[in-house]
Amino acid sequence: MNSASPQALGQMLLAAANDVDARRHLVILTSGSASSVYPGWASYGAGKAAVNKWVRDVGADQSERGGVQVLAVTPGTVELRNASDDDFPKRQKFIDAEESGKLTHPGGAGAQVVEGARPGSRQRQRPRPGRGGRLVRRRLAFS
Repeated sequence: MNSASPQALGQMLLAAANDVDARRHLVILTSGSASSVYPGWASYGAGKAAVNKWVRDVGADQSERGGVQVLAVTPGTVELRNASDDDFPKRQKFIDAEESGKLTHPGGAGAQVVEGARPGSRQRQRPRPGRGGRLVRRRLAFS
């Protein structure tokens, strides 16, 4: 689900946006677990790594065609149901993040994406042509 769903929905959006004459962005939320080791989260991390690879490759394809800017955004440490399981070895990281006010709630991650897409947003950055899909950590990038 963490890999197949974003890819399938992303392909559908790319097909639908093919003939749209406007700036187009495909933003997919990803996770630091794609490149970090989290015992107990092998499948989750592998799924996110697959999404990141898809974003880079599809983004490169879209860059060549002058199409959609494809981004994967890592919004930081996000509250997840499986992070509260007592048998999750990295559970303390999430407890500490919540206690220090650094834990992003799922709705907050979505709000970051929406805010970053608004014209004039301070979170906006210009894409680098020819570089394919971009992986963005905690700072959103739009053109």
